[in-house]
Amino acid sequence: MHATFYTVLLIVFLASCQSKSKEQESLNDVAVDSSLLQKSNNTESATTSIEFAETEYFFGTIKQGDVIQHTFKFKNTGKIPLVISNITASCGCTTPEYTREPVPPGGEGEIKVEFNSAGKQGQQIRTVTITANTPEITHQLTLKGEVRVLDDVIGPRKDKLPQ
Repeated sequence: MHATFYTVLLIVFLASCQSKSKEQESLNDVAVDSSLLQKSNNTESATTSIEFAETEYFFGTIKQGDVIQHTFKFKNTGKIPLVISNITASCGCTTPEYTREPVPPGGEGEIKVEFNSAGKQGQQIRTVTITANTPEITHQLTLKGEVRVLDDVIGPRKDKLPQ
């Protein structure tokens, strides 16, 4: 009976030592992960920046229904790859397309913006907001111009003249 008791006690002791070993492994994993995080944070201290050739485009006066397009060019003037994570337009009438691959330091990219003036009239100011891995996080590009409504009928129409 004593032998069985000591056998059970030995199994419990070994199991507890084994679980301590697994706990220690978990702590070691956490230590490794935090060291990777510190290395990652040191890398992130290197910054990137974006420089646009222009941030505003004046498209002049157009007639309602015209579609204009403009390409904004930019350069990565930082030390790490520039990543554009999102672009949003201020209106559904404005559609941006952009370089989705990371732009290496010194590399160039472009953002093509299309504005559809259907249903619009008067002064128009449309913005595109860029979210990137730069210290400023967001940047804005602007399209400005005027949309005029032109009457499709000049003078009386024959089908409306009295007979």
